[in-house]
Amino acid sequence: MFIMCLNSFIDAYRAIINPILDQLKVVDAPAPAPEPAVSASPTKKKQDGATTARPRALSKSRISQTQLLPKKAEDISTAVALLSNDKKELRARADKKQRWAFDEPRSEYVDIIREQAQACVNETLHAKMFSSDFKKHVEALTDLSTLVQQQQKESVESSDVLLKWCTLRLCEGNMTSLLNALEFLRVFFGVLQSQTYALSDYEASAFAPFIVAQVGNNNEKVRATVRQLLKVLCLVYPASKVFQFVMDGLKSKNARYLVSFA
Repeated sequence: MFIMCLNSFIDAYRAIINPILDQLKVVDAPAPAPEPAVSASPTKKKQDGATTARPRALSKSRISQTQLLPKKAEDISTAVALLSNDKKELRARADKKQRWAFDEPRSEYVDIIREQAQACVNETLHAKMFSSDFKKHVEALTDLSTLVQQQQKESVESSDVLLKWCTLRLCEGNMTSLLNALEFLRVFFGVLQSQTYALSDYEASAFAPFIVAQVGNNNEKVRATVRQLLKVLCLVYPASKVFQFVMDGLKSKNARYLVSFA
């Protein structure tokens, strides 16, 4: 009984596989040699040419070559990226001449950070960061949240510029940009902590006052997020100095700010 079932299985397998093998033999078989010119008529040559062509083999070759083609230049150029740079100390010296402090960012501050960012991000990301459309700012913040985790060395090298640019988003009054900027800062502080990087006074003073000011924001979600950020900030900057920023914020006339630290 077992042998009969086995024979039936073998017969069924042959019925399926043999036609496939026959087709492969036809495709892979070498083309027949052309007949001598004296015995073949023009019509016969044309027919032979038609029967010996291998369109399937040509098609496979073309597909393979297409798959091996490199990506188009325009596809590569659309990728966002952080750039390696060693100009942070130069930027710190320049900041002594014009402190990064304002209630509302004037055009000269935007021009400064726009120029500094050219050494830190590629053209595609730069265009998003300094677009007039806040939706592009949100895209840039989303991109940066990913990039600082993938390019940690470059993110540390450009930390001052990224933090300064975030202050622009904190001041523009758009809630979507504000919340995304706070989320980016949360991710970025985590990266700095993982790199055991300590913020300098130059870096902290460029953005910490703007974070502290948001403690009095009308939105409860913003206030709660900022309080958490201040705790995380103490992991990459001395808590005593963070406390000083908070004390300076007590001079604010914003009642919500005062209540938050009551």
